[in-house]
Amino acid sequence: MKLYEVFSLPEADWKVVIAKVLNLSETIDIAIWDLWIKFEKKKYEYTIEDYASDFIDQYYKEDSRVDVWQSEEQLELAKRRIVEYNDMKVSR
Repeated sequence: MKLYEVFSLPEADWKVVIAKVLNLSETIDIAIWDLWIKFEKKKYEYTIEDYASDFIDQYYKEDSRVDVWQSEEQLELAKRRIVEYNDMKVSR
């Protein structure tokens, strides 16, 4: 199925279409990964389903800032954590 056609959007990857339709921020993927990495580092006994449910609860709270960065530096730190996390996973 061509998801972009379903929503009458220009041709695009499904992730782009979903972000557009749900009005997600441009950095939502970074927010999702960064929060997962923070939880994993704290050794929470968290399933992926628990994480997804909690993330959605946080995202839809009134005045949620889960995907809003206080500064460009905070965003860059999150990006760096993701790269380091992925490098660590690959080296295992």
